[in-house]
Amino acid sequence: MKKPKPRVFLNSLPKAGTHLVAKCLDLLNFEQSGGLDASLVLGRGVRSKLRKYFVQAYFSDGYLVGIDTPVKLSRAYVNYMLNKANEGQYITGHVGYSTELLQHVKELGFLPVLILRDPRAVLNSFVHYVLREQHHPLHGVISAEQPVDRFRLALRGIDAGDARLQALANRCSAVDCWLRDDAVHAVRFEDLVGASGSGSDSRQVAAISALTQFLGIDDGSVDEVAKNLFGPGRATFRKGSVDSWRQELPAQVQEEAQRELGHVLKLWNYA
Repeated sequence: MKKPKPRVFLNSLPKAGTHLVAKCLDLLNFEQSGGLDASLVLGRGVRSKLRKYFVQAYFSDGYLVGIDTPVKLSRAYVNYMLNKANEGQYITGHVGYSTELLQHVKELGFLPVLILRDPRAVLNSFVHYVLREQHHPLHGVISAEQPVDRFRLALRGIDAGDARLQALANRCSAVDCWLRDDAVHAVRFEDLVGASGSGSDSRQVAAISALTQFLGIDDGSVDEVAKNLFGPGRATFRKGSVDSWRQELPAQVQEEAQRELGHVLKLWNYA
């Protein structure tokens, strides 16, 4: 009898490569069940506004969800989302700051996967994404600034009424509890993009192979997945190049990021 595929919880900082790893899981014949992030209640749509009143935990205990702008969602709603996932399905999430949800995910039998990406690339990708998405809660604040100051805001954080963003150093530190847990499998964005994204094809194949081993599947499709992984196919693909941040981040912002994120770059082996 064929072994059933596990349920997977795919966690990352926003703009760290969630869609790339999700596409990898899609190509391995997994299916997305849903997602847990702050946009569930911070979006401008009607559904987000309804959830804000019915699933956000104002006074009762809840799970902290979202890394850029963390909010608490009721345990009942989070459990509903988790329990919806069947074998061979995955949930994406931007969660951190606490081990509480990670422990719950493990107790429910999910295999936890964490995506890492050079924080300077995350910074660059985040700003371009917010500028492009007019419905993003931070679009107005960031687009009103001069180009260099847009990156500085995204690096240092924002606290302007409803427009809030944690400093990037805090956002990175939010996933430390996942990074330290031996049950969590870490995947690097830079390893998955392959030569088409200015990476390495051999590292790409090795990363996909390590992921399939962690998931307990071996269907011989690693080379086929690698061939089809890079490029459009998920919603927010822009460039996917490993080093594009070096050309797009202003030099002074690169220097400031080095100072602000030095400890993270060293811990994550990007120094």
